[in-house]
Amino acid sequence: MPRSSVPALFHFLIALVTLLALGALLTGPAYSTAPAASTAAEPPARAAAVAVVVIEGSPAAFIPQSVTIRAGDSVRWLNNDNATHTTTSDTGLWDIFLTPGTSVLRTFPTPGTFRYHCDIHPNMTGTITVV
Repeated sequence: MPRSSVPALFHFLIALVTLLALGALLTGPAYSTAPAASTAAEPPARAAAVAVVVIEGSPAAFIPQSVTIRAGDSVRWLNNDNATHTTTSDTGLWDIFLTPGTSVLRTFPTPGTFRYHCDIHPNMTGTITVV
């Protein structure tokens, strides 16, 4: 290549690189005229919880006797006693037999106070408060 064309080629390459860099800057996200997308993520949904009420003791009892949960959570009754028991709503919403070693799960979708008892052993009572 003749010596006189080197400076012209050099200036051409510098100009080309400058234009490409300037084009990249002007089309990048920092110079966008479009509204910025929200980067805030939605908080993850709360997983439903399960409160466990164990039937045991002498005399047998619901332990704990009172449970507070959120709407949509569940209660699992677990019969660790040697006798059959029930979990029976005082207002007739549920009536479930639990033989020794079994458990049952019930979901409470709405707020309220739910009192229950054992039909076989009336001294066994409990309360579920749903907030």
